[in-house]
Amino acid sequence: MINPYEPPRADLDTDDPAQPTPRTAPPRSVTRAVTCLTACTVLSALVTIAPWMGLWRPAASPRNAQNVLAVLFLGLITWKIGTGKSWAWWLNAIVYAGCVAGMLVLAVLSPEVMSSVLHASPSYEIASGIIQYTVQGLAFALLLSADSRKWFCDRRAHGKAMD
Repeated sequence: MINPYEPPRADLDTDDPAQPTPRTAPPRSVTRAVTCLTACTVLSALVTIAPWMGLWRPAASPRNAQNVLAVLFLGLITWKIGTGKSWAWWLNAIVYAGCVAGMLVLAVLSPEVMSSVLHASPSYEIASGIIQYTVQGLAFALLLSADSRKWFCDRRAHGKAMD
């Protein structure tokens, strides 16, 4: 007689391809991209805390909350990209492309506003911004490589089996 309250019995085959696959190490391009993003996070943190430590005079209107949130956001995105989360890769791509597009539109459509923004910003913030845009662009290019895309796709295909 079959007991309707008995839990179902599954036939577990150890050779089943649906079983979790072992974690794979990220390719060199992802590792380098994470290194670039980590450098940007550290640089952004240094630019944020340096005026508080008295290393240089802060801007006329320090943007402390904005800078702290940017450091936290960049740190989270860097960490999640390093663990293979494709949503973090996409979010980073959207934010980076949006910031670059916004700067280009501002420079082309309103050069006098761009000039006033640059004149109002301290030189260390301008240098930090240029370095960060360049290094994040390099990270973006590294994440577009075939090895990186394949690694993210493989991790997404295995879903929770990888986590």
